[in-house]
Amino acid sequence: WHYRIGLVGKPSAGKSTLFNALTRAGWQPGAVAAKTGAQPFTTIEPNVGLAVWAAPAGAEPAQLVLERTATAHGRAADGRRLLPCTLIDIAGLVPGAYLGRGKGNLFLQELCRADVLIHVVDGSGTTDKGGNLQEAPEALLASGSGGTGVIDEIGWVRAEIHFWVFTNVRHKRPTWRRRPHRLLDMFVGYGSSPALVAGVLRRARQAAVAAAGGEDCGVRDDEYLARACGGSAAADIRGASLDDPADVELHRLVAMYVATRWPVAVALNKMDVPSAALHEAAVRKRYPRRVVVPVSARAELELLRAHAQGECEYALGGGAPTTASTPGAAADI
Repeated sequence: WHYRIGLVGKPSAGKSTLFNALTRAGWQPGAVAAKTGAQPFTTIEPNVGLAVWAAPAGAEPAQLVLERTATAHGRAADGRRLLPCTLIDIAGLVPGAYLGRGKGNLFLQELCRADVLIHVVDGSGTTDKGGNLQEAPEALLASGSGGTGVIDEIGWVRAEIHFWVFTNVRHKRPTWRRRPHRLLDMFVGYGSSPALVAGVLRRARQAAVAAAGGEDCGVRDDEYLARACGGSAAADIRGASLDDPADVELHRLVAMYVATRWPVAVALNKMDVPSAALHEAAVRKRYPRRVVVPVSARAELELLRAHAQGECEYALGGGAPTTASTPGAAADI
């Protein structure tokens, strides 16, 4: 077993370019690259490839790192051991995907194959929510606006996943209201282990008890939550509402599950575009607890291509070319 990482985000955010760089598909001789383009929905069917990730610091004896002992998949620029993973480039997401808009159904179903997610965000702000070009980067920089929606983009992707799960679980509420043990099965169906779901149910029950300000009772976690989130048949017909305490508790349960099931790191892409500098600080201020990594998938891919062609020396994850064998070749990237 190894990690399965999903690349998610709106159309034209640069997911396929990043996929090609991380899997070496776009620059290694003989490899088949994922299709890229400057229009929405370039990716229709998910691309799947093998990539590597650097083991956390301290995962192996420090002496092996210092001596750069040979490993099956090599080592990163800082000496950490590289381990294999599967990378899934998932079709673009648009607002309302949980209702079936765009390629929503395909996107959301493919999420179940991933253990963790990398949310690729267009950090330049030059495309709208549907991935369509808004304005030339130079004009955005001159106006000082840098486009719109970069901060909101980070939030609404998580919201789409949340409402997808919430809508499905609530639709089946009559079943697990009568049979509380089916509540666990609802979440296991998203590719989770029973142990992970049981942990979420336990934490959700504790949060519900604390919110209610009452004493806990001796029933099982699923029974308690079926009562707290189960609502009534009349409420099922009316539809979801934040005025309904049962729906509020169900939202709390789903939020805990989504955060546990799909940990997310944000790849703030297109940082080579001048307008991107206007957004990084704002994103970090708005989401101080999120993992946000500024990247340029295009620059990474070009560096790897130059390295493969012998134009420069470039260590994977090094951040910059170290030696250019052809004068000016690396400087042009």
